[in-house]
Amino acid sequence: MQRLFALIPLAVLAALWAGSTALLRKADDGENARWRDMRLWRIIVTVFLVLEALWCALGLYEGDAISLATCSVAVLAIGAVGAAQASRPHTLDDHMARLGWPPVVADVIREVCNVLALLIATGLAMLALELPWNGLNVFSIPWRFVRLELVAVALVILFCYFVGQRRRAGACAGVALVTLVGVAQYFVLRFKGEAILPSDFLALGTASAVIGSYSYVIDADVLRGLTCALAAMCAISFMRKPRKLRFERRLTNVVANLTAAVAMAVGLVGWLVVPSYANDFGVYIHYWSAIEYYRQQGFFPSFAYAYQDLPIEKPAGYSNSSVQEATDTLVAAYESDEGSMAIYAEASAQFDELKPTVIAIMNESFSDLSVYDGLGVGYEGPTYFNGVDDALLRGDLYVSAFSGGTCNSEFEFLTGNSLAYIGYGQYPYQVYNFRKIETLPRQFARLGYSTCAIHPNLGENWNRTNVYKQMGFDTFLTINDFAPDTPTFHSGITDAATYDRILQLLEEDSSPQFIFDVTMQNHSGYNQNNIPEDRLTTYEIEGLSDEDEAAVNEYLSCIEAADADLEEFMAALSELDRPVILIFFGDHQPSVSPALNEAFFSDEGSVEYTEREWHTSYLIWANYDVAGSAQASVNDTTSVNYLGAMALQAVGAPLTTYQQAQLGARKTMPALNLIAFMDPRETWYDYNDPAADLTTYTLLDTVFYKNFAEKVGL
Repeated sequence: MQRLFALIPLAVLAALWAGSTALLRKADDGENARWRDMRLWRIIVTVFLVLEALWCALGLYEGDAISLATCSVAVLAIGAVGAAQASRPHTLDDHMARLGWPPVVADVIREVCNVLALLIATGLAMLALELPWNGLNVFSIPWRFVRLELVAVALVILFCYFVGQRRRAGACAGVALVTLVGVAQYFVLRFKGEAILPSDFLALGTASAVIGSYSYVIDADVLRGLTCALAAMCAISFMRKPRKLRFERRLTNVVANLTAAVAMAVGLVGWLVVPSYANDFGVYIHYWSAIEYYRQQGFFPSFAYAYQDLPIEKPAGYSNSSVQEATDTLVAAYESDEGSMAIYAEASAQFDELKPTVIAIMNESFSDLSVYDGLGVGYEGPTYFNGVDDALLRGDLYVSAFSGGTCNSEFEFLTGNSLAYIGYGQYPYQVYNFRKIETLPRQFARLGYSTCAIHPNLGENWNRTNVYKQMGFDTFLTINDFAPDTPTFHSGITDAATYDRILQLLEEDSSPQFIFDVTMQNHSGYNQNNIPEDRLTTYEIEGLSDEDEAAVNEYLSCIEAADADLEEFMAALSELDRPVILIFFGDHQPSVSPALNEAFFSDEGSVEYTEREWHTSYLIWANYDVAGSAQASVNDTTSVNYLGAMALQAVGAPLTTYQQAQLGARKTMPALNLIAFMDPRETWYDYNDPAADLTTYTLLDTVFYKNFAEKVGL
């Protein structure tokens, strides 16, 4: 039905051409600029309406017909206003001459009109920034935040205006740039359910690599925002260049305008970094629901706050002595459990003798959605994974990534550092150099292991080519190391294909290895409609839209495929005549999780509500009898920053002092991530909760700062 909505903009387009053709015939012969400007407005409106019709025809518009018709007519009206002003004679200088006023009066009036046009364009451009993703909620943003955004938008437009040598096209480019940010935020919100953060701009290369996996559906708010952008450009079209003076030279104008552009750029940067948005303007973000704060405060103030929050904060009272004291306290907590220490000693002797190969698989988007009340249909999660009964450890795994940001789960696992101490919205892979940082591959290399990373996609994604080398991996196998006919499923090369490659590595080299495999097949989006019918789940989930229900079923089909591939892989490992440790975990949940959370837990409204979306599952398994372990799939909730240390302890591998401190911290803080931390009773606390006991969190922060922040130069 909505495909038929394409007839609405086409009908408006027909009216445009019927009316404008007659008017243009009465206009000049096409040799003057006014006539060309009138034709330009007709072309602009035509392109806008054609794109509207195309989006509808492709089934990519999900708004209502009334909004579509309103925006189409508004675009037509904007075009008419633009064409009308283009057709009027510009005789301000002649009027001033007839009145006997000096030319400078005309210049003043012209500049006042230009300023008014820019002010109107700035307001409309702000709406173009906010409406696509914030909807009509933009009109409820307090004025103290609105003015912050208006200043930023004005500076962007003025920068482009002066770079364009005071041409209207330059100012229009500024409007287009601001609008592009608003549309980008709309799609990021749609695909990931999150706000754009400063560090996202460092990940544009990775985003472009998966951009084709999504469906670019727009709604009425996007059309309203684009219509406001066109209206802003129409306002700019009323601007006029100043009268040229005899002594002016072209080079002088160019230098003056570029100087003004530099001033605007400096002003914009200063507006971003100089005032404290928290202390001076009262801007704040609770990162466990960042997008809600963006909605309440506007895009730019919230973005500026997040930018100013990027640096890693040094713990209060930090010193070498405080580091030593914190380390000693946490290591003592680790060593205080005599039973665990005895078991570890037994396993350690065995590990030194066997030197088992360690395989870590971070499975893309692997999670158990049964936590959402079984989806209301009795869904019990991935069957094989949940049925493994001989694991060393298994359980819920809390992560610092949601719907995307895979590299952050990698970072926490491979380094043992938590994003809780680095800050929300950062991607360490894009920012830091890891040559001086303790990592799992570097640790295993010291034990005589060869180290290999595998990811069946572009090595440049998330800067992995550089990061893995800095972390100490000997080799990195990318999509270029897989044959062109390698089997694929959903979003890429199958999990099974990467597992086959691991088995090949084990066959080719009998020496101990550390292998880290980041899979690809389950990657979003989940509206690709490319799952074979016989493998597509068909759960009917109450409380979800048809679109979300389809996305859930596409995602669950991927998880079933991943589960089956894992079963075959573990069966193959069981048959090997060499000792192997397997660490398997998911990096984050899919983008559709918030819809499930809202459908089944809408009244909860707590930190636990958010943490439900920020966790996956893990298991640590061995194909041999590990000394001192019952291997009975003991359930132990944790977070991914602890996972490496837990695995090493479980199999008796040597632990660094930092890892011992981490395991000591787990005694009283078994899990933490960007959102909150858990106490031994599995109660979650926001870091700003007055009831939270931050003792262990602060101790680990001190040790973290020494082991990470100082080593990367922060």
